Amino acid sequence: MIDIPKPSHVPDAPPRKEYAAPDMFEFLAAIPDFEDRGVEHTAPCPCGGTIHAIRSTYNGHLHARCDRCKSTLME
Repeated sequence: MIDIPKPSHVPDAPPRKEYAAPDMFEFLAAIPDFEDRGVEHTAPCPCGGTIHAIRSTYNGHLHARCDRCKSTLME
């Protein structure tokens, strides 16, 4: 393999935050159960972040996302 030097104008990547992303089933189980449409609900995510969930006013589908691990549910 050829060793190609990194150009001097390319910055180093910032250090990654280390945490374990939750299993998808743990994420799904943590999403709050609600029926009201158009109102955002929050709940703690297993990764330590916050899940923001809202039910669509148009078709009632659930949308949820964690602000830390970026796990997402789009029904």
